[in-house]
Amino acid sequence: MGYKFATVKIADIDTLLNDEERNQLYRLLNLITDRRVENGKKYNRYLVINQDEQYAPAVLNLMKQQGHWENSDLELHPKKPYWRSLRYGPSECSK
Repeated sequence: MGYKFATVKIADIDTLLNDEERNQLYRLLNLITDRRVENGKKYNRYLVINQDEQYAPAVLNLMKQQGHWENSDLELHPKKPYWRSLRYGPSECSK
C-alpha cells in the first residue's frame, strides 16, 4: 500500500516557505478540499500522532485491532519517504 497521507506542520509551512510558495500550497490544498466535496466526499479531519511518542505503539495496536491498519509491512519508524517521488504520484513512494 505505501504511504497514504502526507503531513506537514502548519508552523513549518508558515515559516519555511516564502509568501508565493505558501500561497501556492494553500491554494492547492483548498482546491483538493473543494474537489472532494464536489465529488460527494465529506470533509475529513485527522488525528496525527508522532511516532516517537511513548504511546505510539499502543495507538498502532489499537488501530490494528479495529481493522484500521491495512498494511502489515508498514510499522512504526518506516524509512524516510522520498518526497520528490510525489511528483509522479503516491504509488511511486513505495518503490
